[in-house]
Amino acid sequence: MTQSEVKMKVLYEIAMAIGNSLDLKKMLVESLNAYLKKLNITGGAVLQGTQTDQGVSLETVIAVPRRIEKSKAFQAAMVSIPEIIPLDQLEEAIRRLPFSGQKDGLHFHIMELKNFGLLILLKSREPLDVDHLKSLGPLNRKLANACRVCLRNDELKKTASDLKRENSERLKAEAALKESHERLVTILNSIDVLVFVADMQTHEMIFVNRSMARAFGADAVGRNCFEVFRGEKTPCEKCTNQAMLKAKYQTPGQIVWEDLNPVTGKWYYHHARAIKWIDGRWVRLQISTDITELKRLEHERIRDAHQLQTQRLEALGILAGGIAHEFNNLLMAMLGNLSIIKYKINESHSFERHLNKMEESIRQAADLTDQLLGYARKGRYEDARLQLNSLVQGLAKAFIQKNPNTRVLFDLSNDLHPIIADKRQLNHALSNLFSNAADAMPRGGDLHIRTANINRRDLTGKPYRIPAEEYIEIRLRDSGVGMTPEVCEHIFDPFFTTKPMAAGKGAGLGMAATYGIIKAHNGFIEVLSEPDQGSEFIIYLPAAEDPEPPALPADGKAPVSRTILLIDDEKVAMEIGTHILEHLGYRVIQARSGREALEKFKQNNDTIDVVILDMVMQDMSGIETFEQIKADYPKAKILMASGFIQDTEARRLLEHGADGFIKKPFAVQEMYDAIEKTARRSVSPWAR
Repeated sequence: MTQSEVKMKVLYEIAMAIGNSLDLKKMLVESLNAYLKKLNITGGAVLQGTQTDQGVSLETVIAVPRRIEKSKAFQAAMVSIPEIIPLDQLEEAIRRLPFSGQKDGLHFHIMELKNFGLLILLKSREPLDVDHLKSLGPLNRKLANACRVCLRNDELKKTASDLKRENSERLKAEAALKESHERLVTILNSIDVLVFVADMQTHEMIFVNRSMARAFGADAVGRNCFEVFRGEKTPCEKCTNQAMLKAKYQTPGQIVWEDLNPVTGKWYYHHARAIKWIDGRWVRLQISTDITELKRLEHERIRDAHQLQTQRLEALGILAGGIAHEFNNLLMAMLGNLSIIKYKINESHSFERHLNKMEESIRQAADLTDQLLGYARKGRYEDARLQLNSLVQGLAKAFIQKNPNTRVLFDLSNDLHPIIADKRQLNHALSNLFSNAADAMPRGGDLHIRTANINRRDLTGKPYRIPAEEYIEIRLRDSGVGMTPEVCEHIFDPFFTTKPMAAGKGAGLGMAATYGIIKAHNGFIEVLSEPDQGSEFIIYLPAAEDPEPPALPADGKAPVSRTILLIDDEKVAMEIGTHILEHLGYRVIQARSGREALEKFKQNNDTIDVVILDMVMQDMSGIETFEQIKADYPKAKILMASGFIQDTEARRLLEHGADGFIKKPFAVQEMYDAIEKTARRSVSPWAR
């Protein structure tokens, strides 16, 4: 058989070996076995070359038969091959191939498997001749290619197996993670607290639990947290994101607070902290607990305690009033008889000096009865419109003269509403507070005095019945010795005093009288104090119901030019309203619907002074129009108009920021008064 026929036969045998096996490594062994068998070669091995930094290293890939690697001839062949062939010597080493030798009767031949490695052939009895070895070059190249394909496929198969195993493990991990996630979500959805997660930079909400979705809407995910949770159009003014980022590595690293939510109208206790999200970014985790019921119970407890104290002080007031009345009658008789005696004796009489002392004592006793009457809420005879700032400044001037070491700091509202009060009694009540401050600072100190306009909303949560809409607030805070909680509890009791009675420091009626006078004016008084932290007295008094707009001049024109946005969908109402407003000298912008009003306000918001809004309209109700204007322009002054004096929507809007109400139909003077009162209304500068 010719060499060409032998090679064809070898290739056929190799092809048959490959075709009958799916094991790539086994296919390669069968291929080499066919190669050796048809060439009558005892054994052989394929060495694969791997390039390293030092050169090319060789390792045995397959050997047929396997035990051939232990033969001395094979080991002799391996000795003739360096463990690592330097790259610069590789070409020379290949040029010397084939390389032959013998050991223990076996001849070995080392040939090149181009671009793969080396082939070692072992033959017994006689070696292969040189021409035969050279003729094997094309066959060796095919064997090298088969080795590359098989080994590459074997590696791919191994890689595929590894990937399959890793994928299986990944699927198991994902299943476990999914189960853990579902368990966590189930737990979060079962608790009655609000839980949400939001991006720290974009404020986008990326998770909400079921309670959060029920309270604020199922579409919360994807929206901004300040929009969903606070109803705001921009990030909250006091956003805690930056504070949480600073505290993220600290213990406990969380921000805690409570507040009244403007969207739900409920109180929540919040815990918020920065956490690492699954994608590596820092996010905001917030947990909010509804404490509305606790707040209600706390409010009821405070209210009940306040009512109990009020009832106690009421009873004491009745007693004090009765005593003062009877005592006053006795003093009147004593002073009258004393006056007659003094009239009947001359000034040089030896008793004159003693009679004068008696008269002085009687008048001091009369002052005490005045204080008792004040506590009993009696003696309010001369009500008049007062400007409290003027009264306070006058008392402060006298206080500074008596206490030169004390500094008085003013923070008085420039547009403080007037009040209706008895000037003499209110002066007496405030004088007692100044006197109390002086006693608390015997070595001097600071007395802060502030006044402001507030409304019913500012008094939300107070344990009082709040009948009026507008109040004025006055605060007197000293830097004195302060009081214990026990003293604060009894500070307004008659005859309660911390001053030494024997030293003539006081009878314990000053603060009691102040309390009575403030209550008699339908006001409230509070005290905040701690030992060594000073004391603060806070008084709330109803503002005069009508702020007395300037009288309408004889020509019927308003003295101040204003721009009015009139919103009414009734043609007749719009015509008469416009006529009245223009008669008063106002500039009128008309809007026949809520949507038109929003557009007109958007175009003219910097010039509109007052909005007059009809409560009943077709396309967009008055309440919807009000809420949209206030949402976009919180400082807009809105005067509501309706033909129904009991309009429930109007009452609700008055509680939520509307600035006034006028009943239709309205006369010129009524319209003028309502507009001017609304236009002059201002927000309290003392936000709490």
